[in-house]
Amino acid sequence: MSKSEPFSKLVYHRKFPVTHQRKTSTSVTVSSQKTNQITKTYSRKQQKKPKQGRPQTTQPRIYSVLANAQIVFNLLLIFVTLFLLFYFLFLVYTDAKRAREEETNKIVIQIQECEEKYLRNQCDNENKPPILSEYCRELSLCLSKNTSNSIR
Repeated sequence: MSKSEPFSKLVYHRKFPVTHQRKTSTSVTVSSQKTNQITKTYSRKQQKKPKQGRPQTTQPRIYSVLANAQIVFNLLLIFVTLFLLFYFLFLVYTDAKRAREEETNKIVIQIQECEEKYLRNQCDNENKPPILSEYCRELSLCLSKNTSNSIR
């Protein structure tokens, strides 16, 4: 570059310099020596034989390995999260079921106790004393409890 060209600059592209001169129109001035160098470079590239075997990749191999590892890790996180969610829901369901069964068992025990008292006091007898009539009515209500309707 000479000092007489005030707006020219040197640009490196593909290992060879190209001189661009800035003018009113966007034209590129390239010396003939540079043009010969460019054509020699292109002709050398065309003469090279392609390599046998695996094709060249644009990214290094580690990036594809890391991308696959990240996909596997994300899938593992999703699986663990879904597993924990379903396990939590299963625990809530079994806990509620166990609570219903315990309440049902309590009611069944109360009904059995009422039946035992009903028979012991001879409430089924029509000749029962009048004092026991109120108590026998309470026992008959206790016997008529339904275990399926009392638990929700």
